[in-house]
Amino acid sequence: VKDDNTEFDGNVDISATPPPYPKGQFDRVLLDAPCSALGQRPQFTNSIRAKELASFPRVQRSLFRTAVDHLAPGGILIYSTCTLNHLENEGIVDWAAEQDFMSVLQPVPVSQWTTDTSLLNISSSSCDNNLDKNYAVFGHPSSEDLLFDNIGFFIAKYRKL
Repeated sequence: VKDDNTEFDGNVDISATPPPYPKGQFDRVLLDAPCSALGQRPQFTNSIRAKELASFPRVQRSLFRTAVDHLAPGGILIYSTCTLNHLENEGIVDWAAEQDFMSVLQPVPVSQWTTDTSLLNISSSSCDNNLDKNYAVFGHPSSEDLLFDNIGFFIAKYRKL
C-alpha cells in the first residue's frame, strides 16, 4: 500500500513468492491480469502516471509465463483485461508469440471459441474483431450499438499442447 506522498517506482517483483501449486496441474487458467483499467467507464479524469502505466505489461508478462507453467497439457488459458491499452492487450499477445513457451502453447482462433456468435459476428466500430486471431477487443470508445456500449475489455485464448 502506498500513501499519497510516495512516488511509484515502477518496480514490481511478483516472482519473489511463487504459487504454492505444482506446475502443469490446471486444466483451465483464467488470467484476469491487473491492468491500467483504461477501459472503465465513466472516467472523466485519470491520475495514472506514465511510469505506473509502463509497469503493467511487465507484471502481465510475468503472470502470463507463470500461468503457462501451471497449465496442464490440453489445458486452456484465457488472458483478459479491462483496458483498451494496446501494450497490455495485443502487446502481450505479440510478446507471447516470441517466447520459448509458444512451442507448447497454441493460439485458439476466435472462430473456434464456444460463445454466443452474435457477440463475434458483428460489424461495429467498437468491436474490431478478426475471427482468425486468437483475441477479441470489446467496448467503447465509439460504440453506437447498445449491445456493445460497455466497458472496454480484451480476451485472448490459448491451448497448451
